[in-house]
Amino acid sequence: MNSLRKIAGCIVFLVFFGAMLARFKMSEIELHHLERSLDPGMDAFGRNCFTLTLSAISNTIFAIFPVLTFTLLLSLGASLLASESDKSIRFFLRSTLDLFSALPGLLLALAL
Repeated sequence: MNSLRKIAGCIVFLVFFGAMLARFKMSEIELHHLERSLDPGMDAFGRNCFTLTLSAISNTIFAIFPVLTFTLLLSLGASLLASESDKSIRFFLRSTLDLFSALPGLLLALAL
């Protein structure tokens, strides 16, 4: 319980310290006139958020296709190899596939 109070005290101190620093930077923030540049649909730099979001979506989709194709070909090859092999190779393939399915998909995509 005592450690929770220390953590809460540190968080409160950091919030107040950050508020004090922001107070000293207000003149710099006001020099940039951010209130005029924050039009609906725009960020603080005047960029259109909708087109940025669409660009990020298309980049993500095109980055997924090679990983999806590689994974599909790998699984088809493993299943064809398992169907035409003896028990020792099937055991090895099953163990290897269990190992890969235990890893999160994101880590496997990053590794590829």
